[in-house]
Amino acid sequence: MFKNILLIWALVGFFLSGCDINFWDESSSGCEEGYSVTGAVSNDVSPIDYTNGNVAVSLLHKLDIDEAEDRCLASIDVSLSVLQGGCELRMKFSTNPDNAFLELENATLRADSLCAGWSDSDEGTYTYQGGERPVFVGPQRVPDAVAATSCFTSELRFDGAIVLVREDGAELEANLSGLSIEGEFVSQGDPSLVCPKNSGIGNDEGSETPADLPSGDGDIQETWEQSFLFALRMVLAQALPLQFAADMTFVQFNDNSRQLDMTLQPLSLDVGETDSPRQPVGSAIQIKGVEVGPDFDFEVYIGEVSLPPSANPISGSAMVIEDLSLRGWIIDGDIICGWVKGSLSAPIVAPLDYGNSSFGAEPIPDGEPLPTFEDMVLGCPDDYF
Repeated sequence: MFKNILLIWALVGFFLSGCDINFWDESSSGCEEGYSVTGAVSNDVSPIDYTNGNVAVSLLHKLDIDEAEDRCLASIDVSLSVLQGGCELRMKFSTNPDNAFLELENATLRADSLCAGWSDSDEGTYTYQGGERPVFVGPQRVPDAVAATSCFTSELRFDGAIVLVREDGAELEANLSGLSIEGEFVSQGDPSLVCPKNSGIGNDEGSETPADLPSGDGDIQETWEQSFLFALRMVLAQALPLQFAADMTFVQFNDNSRQLDMTLQPLSLDVGETDSPRQPVGSAIQIKGVEVGPDFDFEVYIGEVSLPPSANPISGSAMVIEDLSLRGWIIDGDIICGWVKGSLSAPIVAPLDYGNSSFGAEPIPDGEPLPTFEDMVLGCPDDYF
């Protein structure tokens, strides 16, 4: 009995001593955080330039022992103010399983006398009450696996405009696309969070995913890796293709089976443009283990693909393509081309069918500029079939 009492008191003393029990690795907790903001929020009154102003960022990522659900950024809180401390803008971006991106959840602008160019009649507290939802453009996952704390260097941007409403009903349209936050960031892990839909690896459960496709048997006979510009031309906008920076790996095995891996990183395009700015945006699409036939032909089901507004040169709206499939050929070992099938479900509804929508990929030598629209490969040559 006496021994049991001592054991109980020992346990009580342990828990009252302030000791923490951590089940997750915190080896990254010593990293240093530091970042700066540049750019302005354009609006109906006068642009608010936050360059070199005050900025605070809070990041949360999903912490999960399952690799497929671990590391995705799921919550971002941003607070900005001008150098003197006024004209404060607060934003929260979050996600749920039905969202393909981190989208704006709430925002508040406290327009005061430190907002340059704003009269007393324009000042006040403006809040976001729904409507168009700008998306976060930046890293989709933290670098450290199963980490309570993860550090990384990156740039955070925000794509889109919102309408803010003052208490008296006055509306203010504000565009967030001019803001950029760069530096060293720290994200905290939280097991209760959820990842965005198609947050970077794989497809929806229940569909045939690239990871399920078979790989070749036997030793590797030949392999090549190459960077491409991948252009996807849809029937509704032949002159404004979607564009991706593509990394391709082709492997031929000793049993004469062949396999192709593709990573497609969406590129930004201004509305109506085909060559600017072409910077990486959103999540990369991973397509693994595609079987290549004896005629160097292939067909692969990708599933649902979501693109941020800045990757859509047709309308500048977020785009969703459901049941996306590619039917293609590798020509002369360097050009990859073919047909596209699927259903465009946002921002409009339109069918994509083999024969009316196509894709083309051409290698980009190191240091060479990307081709202009006139020089792009947008499909297979007419005389190929």
